[in-house]
Formats: sequence, structure tokens, C-alpha cells
Amino acid sequence: MEYRADFIQLLQEIDGGNEVQYGDHLYPATPVDWKRVRSLCLTLLEDSLDLRVAVCLARALLELQGLSGFVEGLRLIDRLLRERWEDIHPQLLAEEGHDPLVRLNTLAELAVPTSVVLVLKRQPLGSAAGLEPLCVADLACIAESAQEEARTQGLAHLASLIESPARAELIEGLRTLRSLVELIAQIGVCLEEKTAAPGVSPLGGLGRALDKWCRVAEERCSAVLPALADDSPPAVTASAATAGAAAWSGVCQSREDVVRALDAICAYYAHHEPSSPVPLLAARTRRLATMSFLEAIAELVPGSLADLHALGGIAND
Repeated sequence: MEYRADFIQLLQEIDGGNEVQYGDHLYPATPVDWKRVRSLCLTLLEDSLDLRVAVCLARALLELQGLSGFVEGLRLIDRLLRERWEDIHPQLLAEEGHDPLVRLNTLAELAVPTSVVLVLKRQPLGSAAGLEPLCVADLACIAESAQEEARTQGLAHLASLIESPARAELIEGLRTLRSLVELIAQIGVCLEEKTAAPGVSPLGGLGRALDKWCRVAEERCSAVLPALADDSPPAVTASAATAGAAAWSGVCQSREDVVRALDAICAYYAHHEPSSPVPLLAARTRRLATMSFLEAIAELVPGSLADLHALGGIAND
């Protein structure tokens, strides 16, 4: 991989966005072409499994698509770590005792305060006419600022948005932020399982911070929207649902509801019972839930797919 021209181009594109100093001369950062980064990553991932490329893709998706894009990027990373640990690059070397440090350092790029975290904080969660957009940074200010005036202003901003017609947009933004927290927790559990080292995830601090920030808004919303429970991901109320936002109310009425329910199960165990094998089974069931019959059979019993094709007269591609 290190010698592929498109991989070298990817690293050069990412590095070009960093400020560099040679001697006394400081070269300012040049803007990264994130669309090109995304394109290079997708091309590389077509025929390779590389954690470095997946991390670059997650960063590009955050820049281009916001929080929802970052969630998709982390889902890919979680799947690679969980399902292809032995295959992904950078490879762990036997002569180094299969030390996972190189992979942990790669993941740590997603928690750098001066790059990815800054972009995360800029992400909007909702906006209404006459109000400034509420961003993740505003929740961080409410949760952590030592200045009482700043916290008070942030709370007033949040309250105004909750009471505005943009409430549904805020709830959707909080749901996405909560999904991000849960994914980071799942990745942490996976890394602990693979390395047998507790607390090894370099994303743990980011996950705890995002959880604290998210709860600030969830707790305020719960007074107005009872469906937002402290220990649950935000759910859209009836008024928000009429605005077009989908929610899982506890009753599965579609395949999407099933997926949300399984996500909630995985998140509960990742947070409260990380040593339980249940989330492993639930995660596999979640993958099956979105598959066709033949795809599900291939996942469950790979060797039987050829027999099914022969029985059904289906030509193998």
C-alpha cells in the first residue's frame, strides 16, 4: 500500500493541510481538497483494507457531510476492526508481539483537538429564524465553561431553539450526535476485546466529552419532550414526527425500526455491560436485517450459497 501512487497522493493531500515550519520559515496550511480525499479513499478501499485510508475517509465525510458523514465513517472503521482485525493494514507483526500501537496511533488522528475536534465543534445541530445556529461547541460551552455568563447565554440559546419550530431539526441533530457517542463506545469495546487491554481506545476521551455535551441538550429537551430520556438516544415526539423526522417509538413497524432497536441494544451493552457477548450477536443480527435472503445465507453459511444457486438455477457471477 505504501508504494501505491494513489495512497501517496492521499497522504500528500492530507499533509498539505497542515502548517509546516522549516528553520525560521513558517509555511501556512493550504486548504485540503476533501472531495479529492474522499475520491482517493473510495478508490483505495475498493481493493484494500487499510485503517489509515478509513480514517482519512471519516475525516473527509465529516468535512463534506457533517456529523452524519462522520457517523458513516466510524461505522466503516468499527466494521473493519470488528470483522477484519487480522486482515487490515497496518499489519501487526509477530516479531513485535502483534503490538497494536500503529493502529491505535492511526485512530488517534480522529481525536486531535486542533483538527478533527475543532471541525466537530463547528457542526450545527439546529437553526431557527432570528437565531444563530446552535453548534456542538455551544453544548461544550454549557457543559464546561468556567464563565457563568457564557453558560447562561448558551442555555438561553438552547432553550430558544427547543421552543422554536426548529425543534425537530435539533432532535435529529442530537440523535446523530448520540449515535456518534455510541459508535465511539463500540469501537472502544472492540479494541479492548482485540487487544485484551482495558481503556486502550484513543477515542475514549473524545467519546466521554461528546457524551457530556450531548446530555446537556438531552436533559433540557426532556422537560419539553418526555421522549428524550437521560439514558436513551433522543427520540422524536409526535409533533416532530409530523415535521418529517422518523423515530423508533418502541414498536417495530419497518426494517429501519428493527435496525434502530438493534442499535439501541448494542449501545446499551457497550456502555453498561461491555463484557457481555450479547452485542456481538446483536451486531451480527443488525447486519443480517438489511440483507436479502441470499446475502443472509452467504453471511451465515458461506459454503451453502453455491448449492442454493444450483438448486434455484441461478448462474454464479
